[in-house]
Formats: sequence, structure tokens, C-alpha cells
Amino acid sequence: LQAPEGDPGRDGEGPMPISKRQKMALCVFHDYQCEDCKVLGNFKRYKLEELEIHKINPGLGYKDHRNLKVTCRKHHEYYSSAQRIASGIQGMP
Repeated sequence: LQAPEGDPGRDGEGPMPISKRQKMALCVFHDYQCEDCKVLGNFKRYKLEELEIHKINPGLGYKDHRNLKVTCRKHHEYYSSAQRIASGIQGMP
């Protein structure tokens, strides 16, 4: 899932957002299941719209699939909140 040459993610203009095609490929690879729910024993399959792609290390962006995690919205919000609190940005949506 690397950005083609010349894309903003490669030119240092900030992280390139993940495309719908890349999101779908990741979700298909993980069988439309949240990685964190699977760890907890919940093997529910979600719709594509219900899944979010979470960056494990926000500084690396979306360029390496090993930095990405497929999560349901509940777990994605949990991780996003924890990252905001850790970076000192509280109270933002």
C-alpha cells in the first residue's frame, strides 16, 4: 500500500489519506473483522462503512501496511482518544 511516485505522501506535503481501494483491500484481507474484536473473541464481520483504518504510529502515515490496523468505529475512537490525550490535545472531536 505505498503511494505512487509524485503523490503528496512522497513529496513531504503531509500524509496522503488512504484511498477507498486501499481500505477495501485491507478489510478484505482481514475478512471484514476488527483486529481488536478478534483478540477479544468477537468474530463479527462488519460492513466496509463500519470499519476504520487506524495508524499505529501517526508519524509514519499510511505508506506502510504494517503501520495500519483495521478496527471497528468503537475501537478506532478509543485509540484516537488515547492518542489525543497522550499528545496533550484534549476535548477535540
